[in-house]
Amino acid sequence: TRSVAALLDATFVTGNLAAGIEIANRAAILVLDSTIAGNAGYGLLVNTSSVSIRGATITSNESDGLHLLNQSVLSLVLSDVSSNESDGLHLEMSVASIRQNSLLDNTGFGVFIDGASLVTGYENEISGNGTDTSENVPAELTEPRQAGFGE
Repeated sequence: TRSVAALLDATFVTGNLAAGIEIANRAAILVLDSTIAGNAGYGLLVNTSSVSIRGATITSNESDGLHLLNQSVLSLVLSDVSSNESDGLHLEMSVASIRQNSLLDNTGFGVFIDGASLVTGYENEISGNGTDTSENVPAELTEPRQAGFGE
């Protein structure tokens, strides 16, 4: 049992013959102002791990842009997930918070979650996808931020 933490800051991950990045086994990665594009598989595959992404471009991958499974956790902020050849964001038995992102023109779903997953967020633009959202995706994802109690 080992865990690894990594930082990608202003990094380009492009042209790989499989997933651009794959993390597993309780690893953690922070992706800042980076580009994950043109990979032959997933842009980013997260298995039983956590990822925080801010200011990234995840585009033109031959499968899902972001694929999380097996109790993985995602924070996605101020990023562009577009033109992937399957889903932009795909969650299986995982959780995600997505805020102020663009999920556009993906061939499959903009955001797909299975019945065992949870996604929350606000102010995301989700349009132009094969299907913008799966049935379990809450409408709040595209709505303005709601003021909290006492704000």
